[in-house]
Amino acid sequence: MNSKDLYFRLLRYVRPHTRVFALSLLGTVIAAATEPLIPALIQPLLDGSFVAKDPHSIRLMPLLLVAVFIIRGLAIFVGALAMEWIAQRVVTDLRGDLFARLLTLQTAFGAAKMALESPDNPTALRARVTSPGGTTERAISVFQDEQLDKLIARSLAASLALLETPSLLTEELDSLVAKALEAAHHRSEELGNLLGGQS
Repeated sequence: MNSKDLYFRLLRYVRPHTRVFALSLLGTVIAAATEPLIPALIQPLLDGSFVAKDPHSIRLMPLLLVAVFIIRGLAIFVGALAMEWIAQRVVTDLRGDLFARLLTLQTAFGAAKMALESPDNPTALRARVTSPGGTTERAISVFQDEQLDKLIARSLAASLALLETPSLLTEELDSLVAKALEAAHHRSEELGNLLGGQS
């Protein structure tokens, strides 16, 4: 993976925070825009107070100079604070995704290891770890009813033989997963209502 790919991959984590990112850029732009104002105000201050001894200039220019420094300081503060906030959010999101990925891999590894080392078949193992009447059982029953195993076999055959458009199979699989998730969600609501009514 080159640095361009890595940049665009990380940019995906910044996208949810575009408003804060825009605020950070605005602060940086304002700070940069006020930089040339400082010498532009110092020259009339020096000329008006020391050379021309203009009382209007002596009173007005220091106030304008202080105002520029206040605006510049606020802009730098807002820009830095917003950028730091985004950096913290990106790191938090990356850690969450990494943890979820590691947890998924460990779960898959543990399930595969248990399946290989156990004398029981995978269906019996699944029945031992699935709560009877629970959400996982409901989702698995949808996969079985919709013949997920045949869809996977067809997807593999299509990938090898390039017989079907992969997007059609992806849509079919997405639809099946959505249906299984909906069944699991419905079952969790049923269990919540059932257990909530017992208190």
